[in-house]
Amino acid sequence: MNKQRVFRYIAVLAVLTSLVMGAGPAFAQSINTPSSEVNNVNGVVVPFWQAQPGAAGVTYTFVAITHPSLSGMHSQIGVTATAYLGTGSSTNTYGTSTDFTISAGQTHRLFIIGTPQTGGAFPAINTLIGSDATVSGIVGTDNPGTGYLRFNPIATAPKTNSGNGFQDITMLSFWGAVVFEGSNTGFAMEFIGDATDSSSHPGMAAGRLPSGVN
Repeated sequence: MNKQRVFRYIAVLAVLTSLVMGAGPAFAQSINTPSSEVNNVNGVVVPFWQAQPGAAGVTYTFVAITHPSLSGMHSQIGVTATAYLGTGSSTNTYGTSTDFTISAGQTHRLFIIGTPQTGGAFPAINTLIGSDATVSGIVGTDNPGTGYLRFNPIATAPKTNSGNGFQDITMLSFWGAVVFEGSNTGFAMEFIGDATDSSSHPGMAAGRLPSGVN
């Protein structure tokens, strides 16, 4: 191997090493709100959602929350979902927060849509929201919206075992997408604090169920 090839090999190795050393956990963009708003010990945060009104009818947000029915989980877990507008407000919301209960083995669906309009999009989704107990909706206004999404527990002490298990929403499994209906495309959403983060609550004994980042 000549010197030129050796130097080239060393240069490539140095670049690869710097990439490996620089890699680390990915975190969502910081939200300029009180610490209680982004504390994911008890809740789940989604850094971004998006919706347009029915007249445009091309963009909405869909989230599915599944109760995996594992030992240690309460058979019914209550959730409050709130869509905040922008990243700098803890009070300005899109539509109204919605409450729902997820039973063991059940998947609950949540849609965030703009106001449905006659002849526009979303009438089918809006009908589903009003007729199916396993479907909830946050219906906004005639204006498009973006921001962050927050899921909070309804239970006052979700990490306290009531004897029937923990009513802890971070033990639930969340997944979802922002959907661009007009082009049949979209992108997956990032959930921070749910079961897939594979950490556990400080107050839980070793070897218990996985929970969110704490």
